[in-house]
Amino acid sequence: MEWLTEIAKEYGLFVALVCYVLLDSRQRENRYIERENLYVEREKEHIEIIKSVKDIKEDVEEIKQKIAIKERITCLILLF
Repeated sequence: MEWLTEIAKEYGLFVALVCYVLLDSRQRENRYIERENLYVEREKEHIEIIKSVKDIKEDVEEIKQKIAIKERITCLILLF
């Protein structure tokens, strides 16, 4: 941060503070962007999990239907 004190000596405290705020804002913005990218990646992972769960639910429903059909057929065979 020596450059900041040099700017303050040469141009004044106000200019040094403006430079510091600009630098700090840029660094903060970069941190926000990194955090947002992390959230987007996590959201993609969660969406994939939700899709997988939906697929499993559909598969379970299909299996239940097949079992119900087989039970009906078995009952009909036993009746005859």
